[in-house]
Amino acid sequence: MRQIILMSIVLSLVSISSVKAQLSKADNAIQCEAVYNIVTALLGSNKEAAESLMMVQKTFGNIYAIENELRTKITITKGMAGEKKSEVMKSLGKRYDSNPQLVYAIEMQCNKWKDSISRHLVSKLSEKSNENEYKYALSSAPNIPPIPPKNHPRWANSKILIDKSFLAWGELGRVTRY
Repeated sequence: MRQIILMSIVLSLVSISSVKAQLSKADNAIQCEAVYNIVTALLGSNKEAAESLMMVQKTFGNIYAIENELRTKITITKGMAGEKKSEVMKSLGKRYDSNPQLVYAIEMQCNKWKDSISRHLVSKLSEKSNENEYKYALSSAPNIPPIPPKNHPRWANSKILIDKSFLAWGELGRVTRY
């Protein structure tokens, strides 16, 4: 009986650890880009907010491309990145449908990372920085931080943002580019 209990505990620990497997920096970046792409469905005709959010998406997309290029030595085209983003958006849709809490947590983590990347870029770049310096700064950006604790005051805002965004995206037919 002890062996059965011990085996059950070991198997549950193995399954928990595989669920919590760490994504690469590139995978985290494309996931954050996909989350904020879904959020754009909520913005409608608010051009200023859409442009601001596009800059956030572009930053995450650039991190995705740079990190993949460093790892694979293959240039990531806009089409390749777009296909991956569409795939991740569909995956986020499935996750949201089965357990929205997972997507709230991803958005919380992405928001915290966005702030961290922003501080990093401000410290590394000047107005005279060129594209190579920008790419280098992105390649040295910090990794995604841990999910904020459940008592963090922004959780309620993240829930509202994600719920409304997925509703708006759903009304558009959950369209992706690819």
